Amino acid sequence: MKKKVLVSILLFVVFIIVIAPAKLVKNMLPKNSPAVLGTMSGTVWSGYVSSASLHGWNVQDINYQLDFLPLITGSLSGEVEISKGDLEGTFEFVTTGTEDVELSQANLEMAAQRLENFMPFPGIKINGVLSTTDFSASIESQKILSMAGATAWKDAVVTVRNKDWSLGLLVIDWTFNEESQLIKGKFRKTQNLLDIAGTIELQPSGQLEFKGSVSERIDKSIYSALMLFADGKSANGRLPIKFRKKIQ
Repeated sequence: MKKKVLVSILLFVVFIIVIAPAKLVKNMLPKNSPAVLGTMSGTVWSGYVSSASLHGWNVQDINYQLDFLPLITGSLSGEVEISKGDLEGTFEFVTTGTEDVELSQANLEMAAQRLENFMPFPGIKINGVLSTTDFSASIESQKILSMAGATAWKDAVVTVRNKDWSLGLLVIDWTFNEESQLIKGKFRKTQNLLDIAGTIELQPSGQLEFKGSVSERIDKSIYSALMLFADGKSANGRLPIKFRKKIQ
């Protein structure tokens, strides 16, 4: 009899949790939380958020589906779909804390403009859309532990001295070396104005380095700008280039 009562109580508790209104999550956020949530509907486990903002990023029309069983091991996982805002698309996640997150099956899009601060060329403007395909990453204590997938820069446009240049399509395939903690991106062969080839390496210290080459047949004004990063003499119709930048 006691076992039946205990089971009934547990089932009742689970039922209450499953049907708990989504707005409980909003009420549980600490007052000093950097995350700001808009109107929420549905339940804690399956619902809708009208808007959310975090560290200057703003998104709207968010649908989510959380998994219940991972809570037994002290983790939280689920799927998220974002329809509007600075970031759009879908992804799956697993988190064991505020600073430990694993992303998978991330197919997301964002404006390339948001990465202007990482450009090595002062005064340059960029436009177009950055998107990921089946992207995955593991972050622990705000440090990247793994990364795989591809990032595409669609309809890439750069503005130099008030003149727009359509570069075309740029695609980078990402890999991660667990031993050296080195993130490496290799440019895929695509139709683009620069005919760019090479690799990007990101050290754990935040030091980013690009080493590769571009075609000598590109527009003279762009070629002149890239000459500042020449890594030796041109050969076989290509200009070797190299640059480094510290990412904070």
